[in-house]
Amino acid sequence: MKTFLVLLLVCCASVVKAQQTNIRFNQLDSLQRIKPKKVFVFIHTNWCSYCKAMDEVVFKDKMVAKLLSEAYYFVRLDAEEKLPITYQHQKFEYKANKGFHELAIALGNHNGKLAFPTSCILNNQNEILFQHPAMMNAKELLQVLGYFAVKN
Repeated sequence: MKTFLVLLLVCCASVVKAQQTNIRFNQLDSLQRIKPKKVFVFIHTNWCSYCKAMDEVVFKDKMVAKLLSEAYYFVRLDAEEKLPITYQHQKFEYKANKGFHELAIALGNHNGKLAFPTSCILNNQNEILFQHPAMMNAKELLQVLGYFAVKN
């Protein structure tokens, strides 16, 4: 019985983690047609220590992971991604002169600046409802996610 419970917990954890890591912008249009949800976008870079802390600690919090998987499509966006991304029938590309991807700039620009990490929440019509250009701990993120999960 213990072995079964451990196996079940491992499977559930991997399903939550898979949902958090596998959603891509080019999948959102079709996912929204099937099941409309809000979108949580985590804009990060590979060199950002605060981004890594959110990834390794905050997103692994059980309550955060549960709320993200149930109420949101979770998309990670590397602001320095070199490949083009098609989203909402528009092609976004890396801008070498700026050092960042156009989509990261479009979603993460806060008062004329792009900071890392930036958390964004979009409604199912892809309008920005929330932007936060700094790290949040699990408690803070849970409050934000809970608020927007129930808000139309």
